[in-house]
Amino acid sequence: MTVHDYIAAKQVAGFDLHLHDGVWWQTLRRGYCKPAIPLEEVDPAKQRPAFAKMAIGFAHRVPEDAPRSGYWRHLVVRQPQVAEFALEKLESKRRSSIRKALRNNEIIRIDDLDRYRRDMTDIVISTAIRNKKGHLPEYYRDSNDEWWQSIRRVSGFTEFWGAIHEGRMVAYTAIQVAGRRAVFDASKSMTEYFRARPNDALRFTLLESCKARGNVDEIISGGWSADKPTLNTFKESFGFSGQNIPFIRKMCFGLFKNPVRAPGHVDA
Repeated sequence: MTVHDYIAAKQVAGFDLHLHDGVWWQTLRRGYCKPAIPLEEVDPAKQRPAFAKMAIGFAHRVPEDAPRSGYWRHLVVRQPQVAEFALEKLESKRRSSIRKALRNNEIIRIDDLDRYRRDMTDIVISTAIRNKKGHLPEYYRDSNDEWWQSIRRVSGFTEFWGAIHEGRMVAYTAIQVAGRRAVFDASKSMTEYFRARPNDALRFTLLESCKARGNVDEIISGGWSADKPTLNTFKESFGFSGQNIPFIRKMCFGLFKNPVRAPGHVDA
């Protein structure tokens, strides 16, 4: 998706965006902004939100040589590794797992979300039970319409890909592609189908898709997690590596840099 189309889709979805200093900014809560393009690099010396929109403050990624507040640590693949991604370049154990996964699962881009609403509900409930964080499992049952509305709202600028195993969807991944960057936004799966390895099939297919687009220079797959080493290892086995992404956060109309960090600080 082009940057223009991505921004247009967010506007249609009703997100609070404004263009200032050549950057599209999104208001996350009243008085606080981030770039509307996920992890867009912004020049802190020349670009910031409109004055009236940053009463609380703003935050954004900065170039490597710019002043910073700290680092966000993410798992990243960049060129030329994106273009060079191939099954035969992965370790033997991961190659075997992917081959098994592709035999057991059909990977589809979900064009009709409503068709899979029940399966996706079961998937997020299973994920919530397993991870014990975020919404409680009961939320997805008792407030299912509210949750589904949030899914439908982002569907104009988010791709949903699903793994179909024995006739039902057992895992899905949401990704956002804007210009030359792809961000894996969320991955959910049903615990009882782990042996079918739907996540292997999804991740491999999505990396192949990003490669085939020909214009994706950077793929970001969430934050590096100190308390989930096995998740980090899983992503690293597909070529991702932990990278420190410098950012700046300024508060109170941009008057104060916050927090003040040591040069090596990582803000998880």
